[in-house]
Amino acid sequence: MELERLLLILWKKMDAEASFLQFRDRVRQRIPLSYESPASNDRTPASNWTERIKVTIGILRERSTDVCIFKVPNELRKVNGDAYSPQIVAIGPLHEGEHDLLTMEEHKWRYMLFFLQRTTNEHNTLDDCSKAILDVVERARESYAQDIKFNKYELAEIMLVDGCFILELFLRCSDPHTEPEDSIIHNDRMVSNLQHDLALLENQIPFCILEKLFYIVYPNRPCPASITELALSFFLPAFKLNKEEIKNKCSFLCDSHSHLLDLLHKFYLPPYPKKDQQGKKSFHAPQQDELRLPLTSDPICEDDTTALAEAFPVQTKWVGG
Repeated sequence: MELERLLLILWKKMDAEASFLQFRDRVRQRIPLSYESPASNDRTPASNWTERIKVTIGILRERSTDVCIFKVPNELRKVNGDAYSPQIVAIGPLHEGEHDLLTMEEHKWRYMLFFLQRTTNEHNTLDDCSKAILDVVERARESYAQDIKFNKYELAEIMLVDGCFILELFLRCSDPHTEPEDSIIHNDRMVSNLQHDLALLENQIPFCILEKLFYIVYPNRPCPASITELALSFFLPAFKLNKEEIKNKCSFLCDSHSHLLDLLHKFYLPPYPKKDQQGKKSFHAPQQDELRLPLTSDPICEDDTTALAEAFPVQTKWVGG
């Protein structure tokens, strides 16, 4: 009971922004090692050292294991850094604020405004979107393997702006009547660079963020397509498929994706045979627990990333005004 009480105290005092190492260090501070023979040269810790381990394990049980966004290992980055680094836009917190990517910030905010203006009251829509993101922002934080330096509200702003930007980008690319003065959609090099950047492992936000925002703007009224179809249509030139082929392929994909790169990964995979209760085979895209998804330490990671890099080659950096 004493250990459970201590765990509860530590959990309440440290918010969700704290890393595992911070939790572990706090445990060590609260449970200092006592020694059986203080005067002896052999300072053997008493049995309370196992209490530290038990409390630390208890903290692990409370922490989410839904990590799906990683930093690329330095060994891979040394081979071809451009293949793993965003060229023009930062999505999510891992590259937020990098000097070379700041030029796109105004475009991102402007696209957020355009996305909110798809409703009859953009101010109310912004309030609804902000609340929805704030409700899930700590869950989104747990998707990242690295410690995120931003507080709850800073991270929520990043998720809100980047999520709206991505959705507006997809919607505009799917609409042949997008206004001609749009300096992004009507610049092939810019779109190509964005396709590259949005397919990077380090440049992702959780897919649930896109879903929250999309269904606030399109709750009960007709929308151009599902988020999955809009996303795949945006990457359509790299796949060399037409919209009908993408629509057919979507029928094999499951509804749950960790992020855009996860969606692309599943799209690349062949249909997965699965037998029903009568023993008949049907085909679907594999679920996450049916996949051996590449981890950062997995040798397969390099081959998978190379395939995506070939699909979305890096173009010369250019950002329109």
